[in-house]
Amino acid sequence: MDRRILCDSLIKWMKTFDLNRPINGVGDLSDGVLIAMCLKNIDANHFNDIWLQKIRTDAGDNYRIKANNLKKILKNITDYYSEILGQSLVDFQMPDVNMISETTDETELSRLLQLVLGCAVSCDRKQFYIEHIMLLEESVQHVLMNAIQELMVKEIRKNNEEYSELGDQLKHALEELNRVVEAKEEIEHRCRELDLQISTLQDDKFGLIQETTRLNERLQQYENAEDAESIPRSRYKSLQERIQSQQEEVFKLETTLQDYRAKLDVFREDNENLLKRNDDLMVLAGDARNFKDELDILRNKCEKMTKLESTIDAYKIKLEEMSDLRQQMKYLEETNLRLFDEKANLEQEYKQAKLLQTQVEFHKRTNQELYQKISELQRVTDKAEFEKNRAEERLNAINAEKNNLTNQIELLRDTNEKLSGVNLDEADRATNSNDQLTGSLEDLNFLNLPVDVRERFIRLQHENKMLKLRQTEETNNEQILILQASFEQLKDQNNQLTNDLWMSNRKILELEATLKDTTSLAENSTEITDLKKSLNRAMTRHEEESTRTKNQIDELQKRLDNAEKKLTEKDVTIATKTAEINAMEERYVQYLEKAKMVLRQMDPRNSNSISHQEIQLLKKQIDEKDRRIKELENDYEKMKAIREDQEKLLISAWYSLGSTFQRREFEERLKSHENQSFLAKQRTIPATRKQLPTDPSNTSTNGINKTSKR
Repeated sequence: MDRRILCDSLIKWMKTFDLNRPINGVGDLSDGVLIAMCLKNIDANHFNDIWLQKIRTDAGDNYRIKANNLKKILKNITDYYSEILGQSLVDFQMPDVNMISETTDETELSRLLQLVLGCAVSCDRKQFYIEHIMLLEESVQHVLMNAIQELMVKEIRKNNEEYSELGDQLKHALEELNRVVEAKEEIEHRCRELDLQISTLQDDKFGLIQETTRLNERLQQYENAEDAESIPRSRYKSLQERIQSQQEEVFKLETTLQDYRAKLDVFREDNENLLKRNDDLMVLAGDARNFKDELDILRNKCEKMTKLESTIDAYKIKLEEMSDLRQQMKYLEETNLRLFDEKANLEQEYKQAKLLQTQVEFHKRTNQELYQKISELQRVTDKAEFEKNRAEERLNAINAEKNNLTNQIELLRDTNEKLSGVNLDEADRATNSNDQLTGSLEDLNFLNLPVDVRERFIRLQHENKMLKLRQTEETNNEQILILQASFEQLKDQNNQLTNDLWMSNRKILELEATLKDTTSLAENSTEITDLKKSLNRAMTRHEEESTRTKNQIDELQKRLDNAEKKLTEKDVTIATKTAEINAMEERYVQYLEKAKMVLRQMDPRNSNSISHQEIQLLKKQIDEKDRRIKELENDYEKMKAIREDQEKLLISAWYSLGSTFQRREFEERLKSHENQSFLAKQRTIPATRKQLPTDPSNTSTNGINKTSKR
């Protein structure tokens, strides 16, 4: 049978039903709504409105909802065949509802619609549906009749196998009955022969009795007439001998008669036994006729017995399932306790994470403020130190000039003493110039840093150390360690950026100073153009790095905000899951009480037994409870896996970002040294030797120590 042709014919047959919406093709039947409506039209008592409300109509393209609807329909159809029609679908290949819901497979849909057709032609209104089938086309009728015969032949084969044993027993009983009837006829024939022999013997006996009476009468007559008449002795003796012979014959006949009487008694007993056996055989023959008459009754009883056996098997399976349910209940209790412990631990971790998150944000803000202040002070100190260095260089130059001038003054004094014609005014002018030079040198001692700047640096260093101590004390959990690692990595990157910025500022100041010095000497030289180009490149690179770092900080802040949002969403989902778990526990307790009640009522010692519908309802509720618990466990595992993946991605993002920063910075440093001239490279060598360590707090302390020493 071609399943596609069967599917098309069954769809044409389903179009004869009065439904809410038309059937345009196979896709309209994949969600199972129209099939459920057809089943409700077939038997509204079994496929009632309560069952129809469980079929979801908002499936759309969701194949899981479609598969769930088709599973409910298939389960109720099998229950209808087993409970109401009394038929078994063991030999019938069940349809695959997953293929129907996902790919709308026509072969599997034809099997499901064939079961619906079997329900229609076997229900109480089967005549009505058969008439509707007869109104269809002949080809459609032929295909539908073949589908019905396929279902019926499988059922008849099963019934024939069940009734074969009864047929063999009945055949053996009929053969035995025939043998008994033949034996009865043979015994009746023998009885008739014996009756004839008995009647002949009785006639012979009666004749002999008459003859003996007649002879006795004649003998008496001869004895009475002996005196009156003279009869010869010879004749008398002959008669006497004849009488004796007749008496002997009579004796023999009497003995034979007695023998025949004994045989007659034996035959009568045999006849009575045969009559009794005949009566028994007649009873058996009547029973055989009753067997033929009651064969339909026995078939109905066999069907009822199969139903009862199926119900007994179902009850046995339910008893086994109840034991399994007890084990599942114990396992679920353990899992519930474990989930409660995990929930409590998660709540504690969440509270700690919240507290630590607020502290981390506060420390971030304070660190940013401190870094801004430190960077500003670092700029001021670098500028002051650079100016101080330049002032020292000028002071050294002025001291050298002063020494030269003093030597010249001494020479002039010597010459003045020798020469008398020199005026005193010139000597006064020389002393005034010397005083002016010494006064200008004394004013250079005030170029050092002021005291309030030093105190501010020391206070900032102390606050930075206190913040570090607080941060080290608050690292307790894994999340804090992760945040601290990422924070320290960002801190190292920020320190490197600040050092680079400090170096770039220092280079800028040096370049500005060299520009100021060289502009007075040679403005059109090639060295000045190289220095200008390098200065411009350094300025642009510094601006690009600053914008890049700002963008990266913004991206990291956005990631942190997204992580916080996800944490809040997870908290909401955890709260909903806990509420669902509590509701499931309440339902679980109710199901447990109902299961106990079912076990008590299924106990054979109790007189009352629970109905089949209540058992089915309890089974459905238990299945729904198990399915819901599995869904909750799967959701919890998924949320846990998502959370672990997010943490791993966050850690990997931090480390990858740090590695990219370091690699980019190293490459930029190499590129910056490639295009420099020989003189610029020679100038950068002492700057690299004087480079400070990465920690900004150490740089600030070193700068303060230098200024204090100087």
